[in-house]
Amino acid sequence: MILNSLISLFKRGITEPEKLWQEECLKKCELTNFLKATALPAIVIVSLLSTLMLLLFGYRMPFSNMVIHPTFAEAIGTFLSSILIFLLSIVLFGWLGAYIASLLGGKFDINKGAIMMFFISIPSLVGKIFTPLPFIGALIAIAASIYSLVLLYKAPVIFLNLPQQNRTKAFILFLLGSIVLSILLSITLGWLFTTATPTLPQN
Repeated sequence: MILNSLISLFKRGITEPEKLWQEECLKKCELTNFLKATALPAIVIVSLLSTLMLLLFGYRMPFSNMVIHPTFAEAIGTFLSSILIFLLSIVLFGWLGAYIASLLGGKFDINKGAIMMFFISIPSLVGKIFTPLPFIGALIAIAASIYSLVLLYKAPVIFLNLPQQNRTKAFILFLLGSIVLSILLSITLGWLFTTATPTLPQN
């Protein structure tokens, strides 16, 4: 995917999401191909831009004026881990969304669930780029996250054939399930990254 196509995709994902979703639902796209052709290029570019912004502006500690500037090695680690975490997250949370939808009269389709998670994450991905900006970065990120939640409320009806009357229940169940899944994911990935980090020999 070239940069212009990615910009167009992100623009439509923010300004006309439901029309974009309906078009995507008409396509016969396997999840593996979607991840390679769309999701991976998008997250690589977003992660690269957000890493560059982090190197330029640093990370502002919450509720303080302290700014931490990562080393180049730390920035590379953040870049690589964010790609892995995002790809893993859209698959796992896509499964969760599809499962919850199936309990409430919708369709259990992991492919559509994962693709749905990517599209509703577009505002958050854009917000992630601007997060390191002083003063306004955090506001942009919060606004983008809220917008993604609004899209999460609407998307299962289109992607997973969830009945309109059940979308509030599905939304609440997904939020509760995502808290549990996020904790498990954080613990698992934290253990993996800790295990993969080489230990320096002691003198």
